[in-house]
Amino acid sequence: MDSKAERTQECLAEMHDRFRNTKSPADLLILIGRVGTGKSSLMEDLTGLDGYSQQSVNSVTQEAEIAKAVIEGREYFIMDTPGFDAENKNTYFEIIRGIQSIRHVSRITGLLYLTCINQSRFEDIDRNLIRFIYALCGEQYIPRVTFITTFWTVASVQQGETFNRQLGALQREWEQGVRTQHLSLYLHGREYNANGLDMGRIINWFANRDQVARHAKEMIHRNYRHTASEFHPPRIVRELDANIPMSETEAGRLLGLSSTSASESTSRGQPREQQEQQRRTLTPSEAPRNSRQEPRAPQEPPSSGFYILANGLARLIGNVLGGATVDVNIGGPGPGRPPFMGNVPTGPFDQNSSVDWLKRYNLDPSREGRLRYAATHGIGGEPFSADWGDAIRRDVMRRYG
Repeated sequence: MDSKAERTQECLAEMHDRFRNTKSPADLLILIGRVGTGKSSLMEDLTGLDGYSQQSVNSVTQEAEIAKAVIEGREYFIMDTPGFDAENKNTYFEIIRGIQSIRHVSRITGLLYLTCINQSRFEDIDRNLIRFIYALCGEQYIPRVTFITTFWTVASVQQGETFNRQLGALQREWEQGVRTQHLSLYLHGREYNANGLDMGRIINWFANRDQVARHAKEMIHRNYRHTASEFHPPRIVRELDANIPMSETEAGRLLGLSSTSASESTSRGQPREQQEQQRRTLTPSEAPRNSRQEPRAPQEPPSSGFYILANGLARLIGNVLGGATVDVNIGGPGPGRPPFMGNVPTGPFDQNSSVDWLKRYNLDPSREGRLRYAATHGIGGEPFSADWGDAIRRDVMRRYG
């Protein structure tokens, strides 16, 4: 395990211990942005740690990483997320899953959205990202989103003027996307005075990196040191706390999640025709009731950063929530792979419960999950009846027991 992975595990353990001992959630800041926007560099500036930004074209965050920053005596946990790109939309889903997995022991104090100032055009992926942020956060939480521009490095006065014009264009796009004209902006690489006002001067990134980092920490202190008593969590947290299925959240609807794809995400990297065919084969009313597939042993879940994060966190916090099951639905099975739900049963195991048997083998125990299992394995009968559930239990025991 490399040092970044070790830090992530240490942070998860510390967040768990804090919640267990004080019932107080940790302050979490989430970094999101396109690939190559400097999230990892900002992570280093805020935490004072090395190893996140390798200063190379290949230094792209592939997994979720967490590190701790202490700013003006206050602890913040910073989560760096994989960058978004036009070819890979999985990060949208993983952001939601990451929030779902960690919300029990943390308070999402803020979201930091990064954009390169040297990006000449505002593209469709940028518009989609802004729409996603609004769906994820909701109107009440937008004041806790900081819109950050990076790469303020210029070779001439003219280039600096170009960047200033681009900043104005970006701000207009952001305001339109989140439906407000009062955004929290931060220009990472510009000089600020003691009152947090932009002085209009660009700092030499290489010669004065300490000053750049100091201004970034001051921004965090200004924007996030107060957690008001009327603090409103992001909309996605309120929705998940209200037991709204992921597919029915604002972000889920924006992404076009069905109840199946919300927990399975089988569409990763597959052609649309193949996705539609899979949806049809998983529809209970259309699946052959008496067909049987060859037994298949459980396979290892994917090893993405959020998978590791959610699984590790679920096991850490399982004994904190009063014996309840920690439901961390992070989905993501590939073809031939049972969906891993991260359910950690902390109560007694019921030998006669299909739900408990599904949990034992990391299969989806939800109502939708049981419907999918029955359809996939040709189990007939009245859904959710005792006989139907017993048939699922026997089938799980036969295949995986």
